[in-house]
Amino acid sequence: MDNLEAGVVTGQPLWLCTEAEPVYAVLHTGGSRTAGIAALLLPAFGWDNDCSYRVRRDWAVALADAGIPALRIDLPGTEDSVGTPLAAGRIQAWLQATASAASWLRNVTGCDRLVAIGIGLGGLLAHQATADGADIDDLVLWGVRASGRAYVRELRAYAALVAGNIGDTRDLDRADGAIGIGGHPMSAETAEQLSAINLSKSPLPGAEQRRVLLIGRDRLGVDQRLSDQLAASGVELTTIETFDYYCAMAPPEVGLTADKTISASVDWLLGAGVKAQGDASPAPRQAAVPAVPVSAVASAADAVSFSYNGVTISERLSELQSSGGRLVGIIAEPVEQPPLRCCLVVINSGGLRRTGPNRLFVEIARRAATLGIPSARFDLPGLGDSDGEAVKSFERSSQNDGDLLGVLAEVYDHLQRLGVSDRFVATGLSLGGYLPILAVLNEPRALGALSINATTFKWSDAQRRRVLREIKLAGVAGEQQLVATARSARLPEPMRDVWRRLEHAGLALNAFARRNLAQVGPLWRLEHRAELRDVGRIVDLLGSGGRNVSLLLSEAEPLLRILDQPRLRKQLSGYPNIEVTRIPTPDHLLRPLWIQELVLERASTVLRELALAAEPRPATERLKVSA
Repeated sequence: MDNLEAGVVTGQPLWLCTEAEPVYAVLHTGGSRTAGIAALLLPAFGWDNDCSYRVRRDWAVALADAGIPALRIDLPGTEDSVGTPLAAGRIQAWLQATASAASWLRNVTGCDRLVAIGIGLGGLLAHQATADGADIDDLVLWGVRASGRAYVRELRAYAALVAGNIGDTRDLDRADGAIGIGGHPMSAETAEQLSAINLSKSPLPGAEQRRVLLIGRDRLGVDQRLSDQLAASGVELTTIETFDYYCAMAPPEVGLTADKTISASVDWLLGAGVKAQGDASPAPRQAAVPAVPVSAVASAADAVSFSYNGVTISERLSELQSSGGRLVGIIAEPVEQPPLRCCLVVINSGGLRRTGPNRLFVEIARRAATLGIPSARFDLPGLGDSDGEAVKSFERSSQNDGDLLGVLAEVYDHLQRLGVSDRFVATGLSLGGYLPILAVLNEPRALGALSINATTFKWSDAQRRRVLREIKLAGVAGEQQLVATARSARLPEPMRDVWRRLEHAGLALNAFARRNLAQVGPLWRLEHRAELRDVGRIVDLLGSGGRNVSLLLSEAEPLLRILDQPRLRKQLSGYPNIEVTRIPTPDHLLRPLWIQELVLERASTVLRELALAAEPRPATERLKVSA
C-alpha cells in the first residue's frame, strides 16, 4: 500500500475482500508512525451508525495525525458494504469481517499492537472477536454493554419508541420476524444470535497483556458488569466518563463533535505505544483457539463485482477534487448488459452520508445498475467521507444553492470524463430531494429528477426555520431514547422522572405539529402566500421544460400540502412530465420497512421508464465534457 507513506490523513477508500462479503473501508495514514500502533474502528448499528459516522471519521483523522494508522469499515450487509442486512449468518459474517480487517491492517502496517475501537454494536463485536482469537491486542469501548441481550432490548425499545411517534407499528409484528429498528432491519436470527453474546462469559485470552479503555455513555456511565468482569480478568483497565455528548445520539445535522473524548483516547493509546517500545522483549501473547474462522488473506481492491437481486453488477471507488474539496464516491455499473446513456446521481440527505437514511440510496443505486443504468453516489463537501465544510440546513440561505449546484456540475463533469454518461438524473431525500429540482432547472445535462421528500422548491428563511424546528423535535426523540435506555436499566426514580417529563414534552410537541399540519385553509394560505407563488412559478418552469420529474412525498411533508392546493393541483394536471406520488406515512425519514419497500418499487418503476427512454451506448463510444 503506497498510501501508507503518503500522509493520506483524510482517508483512502478501498474494498476489503474478506471471507464474508467485500466490505467498504477507509484507511487513514499520516504522521511519523512512531507509536507502533494501528487502530480498527468498528461501527454502531442503525441510526447510531448514521449519527456517529462523521465522528468516527474525525476519530480516524486524529489517530492518523498522531501517527497511528486507522481503518474504518462498514459491516457486511450494511451501508456501502456488499450484502443484505436480512441474510442468514450476519453475526458470523460481522465477526469474520472484524477478524479479517484486523489481520489485514496488522499485515499492511506492520504494527506491534493493534487496537479495536467500537461504539455500541462495534464494541460488542470487537470484544467477542478478540475473545474468539482475532489478531487484536487492545480495546477502546464506548457505550458498550456486557450483554448482547441488554443491547437488543435497547434496540427494541428504540424501535417501539419510533413506531409510536410516527403511529405505525407494522414493523413490530412482521411475518418474517424481522424488526425495523428506526428504519434499519434486523432479522430474527441476527437478534437472537446477538442476544446470545455475553462478554462476561467470553474472557479475553492473555488478559494480563491487554489494555482496555471503557468510555461512559453520558449520564449512564460505563456498564458496571463489563467493568467488573474486565478488572477481574487482569487486563490493564482504564475507565473514563465521556467528555462529550454521546456521539451516537445526536442527529448528524446538528454536527456535534467528540473532540475531548477522541483526544483522551489518543493520549491513552500513545501511552500504550511508549510502553510497548520501552519493553526490550515483550512477553508473547497467549494464543487462543478461534471460535470463528479467522482469514488473514483479506485483500484490498478498487472495484468489486457481486450479485444483486440475481444480476451481476460492479462497484468502483472514485474521487475528484471539487471546488468544495476532495469528494469520495462509488460508481455502480451493469456487468451483463451494455450501460444505458444516462446515469443516476445520489445526493446526500441533509447531514447523512451518501447511503441515505436506512441505506435507502444504496438500494436504489444498485437497482439502477441491474436495469442497465450506471449510478454514482458521491458525498458532498463536508459530509460522509468527503473533505471540506458543510453548511448546516438551519444555517444555509438561498445563496448556498449556487455552490451546491456548482459541485454537482463538477460531479457530472467527472463522470463524463470517466466515460460513464453525459446525461444525468439526480435523486435524494430532504435537501437531497431539493437539489435535483434545481438541477433540472439549471443543468443542461439533466435528463430528469427523482425527488423524495423534497423540503421545498425554493429555499428561504421560512424553510430554514422549519428545518430548525424539525431538528429540535429530533433532539427530543434522542433524549427519549437515552432515558428509555436508563429506564430499561432500572435506574433510580429520579431518572424515571426525567423520562416522564421528556416523554410528555415530546408528545406535546408532536401534538402541536399535528395541529399545524391540519391547519389548511384561508389563514394557512395567507401565511404561505409567498411560498405558494414561488412553487407555482417553478411548477410552470418544470412543466414547460419537458423533463421528467417524479416527486415522492410523505403525507406530512410541507411541500405536499403546498402542491395539494386546488390551484396547484390544476396547474400540475396540465404537465404530464411532472408526477406527484403520495407516500402513505407521516415519517420524513421513511423508517417503516414496508414504506421503504414501496419507495424502492416506485423508484424502480421510474428507473425502468428512464431505461426505456435511454438507448444503449456502444462500448467503443467515448464521452466528452460539454463546452
